[in-house]
Amino acid sequence: MSILVTGSRGAVARNLMALLRERGLEVRQASSNPATPETLMCDLTDPATFPAALKGATSVFLYAEPACAG
Repeated sequence: MSILVTGSRGAVARNLMALLRERGLEVRQASSNPATPETLMCDLTDPATFPAALKGATSVFLYAEPACAG
C-alpha cells in the first residue's frame, strides 16, 4: 500500500506524512516544485504529470489551494 501525498512541501502535508509514517505506512510525496530527489513531480495544473506520480499508489491525499475568485 502506497499513499501519494500531494503538496508535500507544505505544513499540512508534512505533518500528515509524519503521522502516516509513524503508523508504518508507505508514503510517497509529490509537489509541483520538487525540492528533493525523492519528491515526485505532480503539478495539479498539468495532467501530463499525473501518471508517473500515481503509478503504484493505492490512495491519494490531494491538497490543493482553492482557485482565486475574481
